[in-house]
Amino acid sequence: MAYRLALLGYILYEMRQIYLVENRPEKLKLYFALSFLYVIWFCYLPFIVFVIAFIDPLFKLRVVTVFLLSFDFLANLGVVVLFVPRWAKLIFQFDSHLNTVSMNSGYKGLKNFYYGSSESSTTNVI
Repeated sequence: MAYRLALLGYILYEMRQIYLVENRPEKLKLYFALSFLYVIWFCYLPFIVFVIAFIDPLFKLRVVTVFLLSFDFLANLGVVVLFVPRWAKLIFQFDSHLNTVSMNSGYKGLKNFYYGSSESSTTNVI
């Protein structure tokens, strides 16, 4: 348990450092959502242990299984909601414009390499 708390403290420290350095609000929103999911993931095991201490031994396995499956499903659902492109674009409003100037010049260079210069193909032969 001490290792788990030390790891949680380290994760929270690193998230604080990211918050101090990052200046884009949409990325901060993503980092906050991920850190929230991660902290919940760290806290549900002690919660399950606390609840199981008060349950009849006959039902302990069933209750643990239900808790674990429920938390795993909710965690996976949270990650899906965060990273489905259509929803992530609405939630975080990332700037999706790429600088394609170098990509286009590279494409034209490859096109000219394989198919010849574009100036020679524009001459009309009658």
